[in-house]
Amino acid sequence: MDPEGDNFSHAGSLQARFGKILHVNIEGNRLERTPSSTCNDIPLKRCIRNVSSALDIYEVGKEVMPSTHSYMKVCFATRRQDGMKVVVKVRFKPHCFRSREDERSWRHNTEFLLNLPHNRGIARLYEVLEDGKAFYVVMEKVEGRDLFETVGHGGKVTVDVSREIMRQLL
Repeated sequence: MDPEGDNFSHAGSLQARFGKILHVNIEGNRLERTPSSTCNDIPLKRCIRNVSSALDIYEVGKEVMPSTHSYMKVCFATRRQDGMKVVVKVRFKPHCFRSREDERSWRHNTEFLLNLPHNRGIARLYEVLEDGKAFYVVMEKVEGRDLFETVGHGGKVTVDVSREIMRQLL
């Protein structure tokens, strides 16, 4: 898989990008939507990938920061294949979901996020792996602080800094 997501970004159709088709029946003057496709239906759709061990693909290092959830860790990692530095959110099984419905919803939303187009203002989501022990959400490692840290670290924020934050968000 291309870590930059370029193999996906060249997909020309909405079906390839989002897994849905909108059919228009001209004779009957009706709109007809097909059911959502599964990951296997669309060749360019990025999905949660099952692997025997994610630790064979990534070397997981120290924790970025403590998690408020006992079943989750956010760690620095390095891809073994090429040494690319990433951040990995690890969701440990079996207690990372309250119910099967929670897991189904998380899988659906995660695959949706995997297939969103790249935005330079948001850290990239490279891939999501699943093995027998955990889910591994592999993300771009970015420098600096997040918005919460920036606002919380310095107390008050000037108008100029607020303006720049809003410009980047919008």
